[in-house]
Amino acid sequence: MAKPRSFPKEPGSHRIALEEAAELTRRFRRRNPRSVRAWLFSRDIFDDILTQKGCVGVRCYRAITPGGEPQLVLVGVDANGDDLVPRLRPDPSGSWKTTGGKPLSTARAALKSSTAQSNSQGGVVGDVGWPCPPVCATKSPLNS
Repeated sequence: MAKPRSFPKEPGSHRIALEEAAELTRRFRRRNPRSVRAWLFSRDIFDDILTQKGCVGVRCYRAITPGGEPQLVLVGVDANGDDLVPRLRPDPSGSWKTTGGKPLSTARAALKSSTAQSNSQGGVVGDVGWPCPPVCATKSPLNS
């Protein structure tokens, strides 16, 4: 039997010095000069995700848009380290559907005008961040 996972609970465990952060981002920019450096998200999506019942953190998945551009997908995480997403199930054709039976393509179409999905199945999923470049900080050691 697998040992249950637990979400790390150390307060402030993700904080680092600005100098370290600047060096990390500088190293990335040197190795990936044409890559997206960062994404800007409004506070609203984080509030929507973090106010879900049982949410203790945010996971960021790397993704690729239909146009081939990098993107991040944001989801809440519970105390067990599991994603708080709408419940899905495979149908006989191999496609994924929500437990309500709606195909994912229907859910995607509904998301075109929104940055987040939330429904009675549970979970908020967000994307549509603004990439840097072109939406970059102009006076930050993390981008210079």
